[in-house]
Amino acid sequence: MNVESEFGPGTSDSAPGAGSAIRASSASAASDREVKRYFERHGEPDLLPRLSRGVLQTAIRRAALAALRSAPRPILDVGCGDGQLLELLEGEATEGLLGCDFALPVVRVARHRMAGRAQFASGRLQALPFRPGSVGTVVCINTLYNLPSRGGLAEALAEFARVVCSGGRLVFELRNPLHPLIRALFWWNRTAEHPLWTHGLREARRRLTDCGLALSAVVPILGPCRSLSLANLVIANRP
Repeated sequence: MNVESEFGPGTSDSAPGAGSAIRASSASAASDREVKRYFERHGEPDLLPRLSRGVLQTAIRRAALAALRSAPRPILDVGCGDGQLLELLEGEATEGLLGCDFALPVVRVARHRMAGRAQFASGRLQALPFRPGSVGTVVCINTLYNLPSRGGLAEALAEFARVVCSGGRLVFELRNPLHPLIRALFWWNRTAEHPLWTHGLREARRRLTDCGLALSAVVPILGPCRSLSLANLVIANRP
């Protein structure tokens, strides 16, 4: 597969030559400024982020790995961070691994971690630097709770739907707004650091339908059922 040809608007930090297919960004300048202001206000993501190392984050990563074992290739990890999930996926697939993150420093860490075994680009998840229908599966975990605004979920899912091919798959995770621990932690974080967002499954189903995607399965993470889990892994398909 010629991954280089899949790159659309954005900034590449991938293997040599991949940047030749990068086009000038078509993203909204206002949206770009919103994201940049967010990170200026709250700081760039740490290269070893504490929020990616906890029990919940690890459980989400394991559930996503199981959901991706038979997923169509190439697989694009949106919000890939320092490449932890891609490193795990490498044992399941020897080709067709892509990563994208807004923070160029962590993209470089991921690129170093994977040592040429995956290709990377830097860009916003609301304006991914990949062409329409160019990937088989989009996965986005430990990321959507950290969007600059609550309304960002609709934009993100629409963008995921744009880049995934017919017959492709979308795997993403949402923190559960019904769980009292999540509600308490996220309320505290809003007052102490920066906003974190929860999204319910009803909202997710509605957004997926709006994007032409079909909900396939929901996997509760660290809980006996969807309503009592700390998070839910959502799997959707493009007909």
